[in-house]
Amino acid sequence: MSKTITYFYLLLPLFFILSSCGLSTEQGIEPIKLTNSYFATTASISSTPEPTIALTKTPTLLPTSTVSPSWTPLPTLPTNDADQQFRSWMHGAPDCLFPCWAGITPGKTLWEEAIHLLAPVIDLRTTNELSRCRFGECKTLSWDFQIQNNLFYGEIYSKDDIIYSIYLEGDQATKELNLQNIFDIYGVPEKVFIITSPRGIAGDPPMFFLYVLYPNHNFVIKQVWEAQVNEKNIRACGNPESFSLGIVAIDEDQWTNDEIYQTGIQSEVGSPNSDKLQPLEDVTNMSIESFYKEILNNDPSFCIVTPVKYWP
Repeated sequence: MSKTITYFYLLLPLFFILSSCGLSTEQGIEPIKLTNSYFATTASISSTPEPTIALTKTPTLLPTSTVSPSWTPLPTLPTNDADQQFRSWMHGAPDCLFPCWAGITPGKTLWEEAIHLLAPVIDLRTTNELSRCRFGECKTLSWDFQIQNNLFYGEIYSKDDIIYSIYLEGDQATKELNLQNIFDIYGVPEKVFIITSPRGIAGDPPMFFLYVLYPNHNFVIKQVWEAQVNEKNIRACGNPESFSLGIVAIDEDQWTNDEIYQTGIQSEVGSPNSDKLQPLEDVTNMSIESFYKEILNNDPSFCIVTPVKYWP
């Protein structure tokens, strides 16, 4: 082989190397270089934290805050709808039996929540300033509400911004709060009391007061008649002239005679007449069970009769 050919083959690899370098530069394609910028790019991609499973303690349940949430006002209901809603509250709706009333449960419902629930139906009078009640400092909601000829008056008291008691009275008997309906829903009452006098109480004409207590549902119903009096007996006959409902956030064993006599009113301190409450079975010829059955029979001629001798 000639020396010329030999030199050609020796120089051929060098030719290709120089050609490739010139091509890369001319076309603007930089060869891959392991530079610091490369590692910086790699580091920025791999710096995204991987999801990890943290071992945390089981959260401790804190006491429920008594701070009232913000309650958005609801629109006022039309009159017919408001009347229907109020009637459904009277004896306790199926999803809100006593001690729940109108969605409010004494001992649980917040003050502002009660206003939120009642305002679409009732024109409320609110007292945000603290007053003095039998159980301590309190705030008061009150209202008047009329359905046809029936006028109702109500008060709700709060304790530490929690509803403590509900009081409702009406100037006529209603089908929602008559004893037959109450007995049908809540069963046999635990206690029934009477207070009356042949000469009236505190100079008033003779009246007949009946108190029906359900301490397991935290309420008492009071019904009032103008008494019929003769030499031997005092009678309460027919439909009562008025009624009241008291719901109080107390334990069953806290229903004292004074609490029963007040029927939920908390603004008065003590009552001079609470000691005059007499158990039904002690001053009539009926037991609570027989009285319960008589009421359920709905006999229009039925009267509650107590001898005058028991009422000096």
